[in-house]
Amino acid sequence: MCKQFIDPNEVKKLYNSMEEIWPTDDKWYQYTYKRIKNFLTRWENKLGFNESTLILNAGSGGNTYGIKGIHTHVDISEKHLKYVDNAILASVEDIPISDNSFDVCICVGSVINYCNAMSAISEIKRILNKDGYLILDFDQSKNYEFIG
Repeated sequence: MCKQFIDPNEVKKLYNSMEEIWPTDDKWYQYTYKRIKNFLTRWENKLGFNESTLILNAGSGGNTYGIKGIHTHVDISEKHLKYVDNAILASVEDIPISDNSFDVCICVGSVINYCNAMSAISEIKRILNKDGYLILDFDQSKNYEFIG
């Protein structure tokens, strides 16, 4: 079992203190957001998502990135899920959803960096249908924001 180095309560506090998950006045966040959105759009088209595709959006902060489907949002930040339909306040490591419930799981941004990645991926595997897809993005230590 991997040791968890980041306190989930601190992560929750951080995200609850943010006005926006993707601040519009921050060029780096906007660049990153655009790259993620473009990446998801390419995969949406390749995999043939439609309005009935069941999507678990892990750590979304309520953001669908404009992707077609029925989104269920799972996040630890209640502030950003307050006005979101189909929202569940939970950790991606312990998702209170039945097995084999989703066609796709989108887990992008910093989500996987703030939890036990092995536990999170195992939990995502559990909730995905047999032929489901995981679209996983994670920050790498070589990213610009980590320099210095």
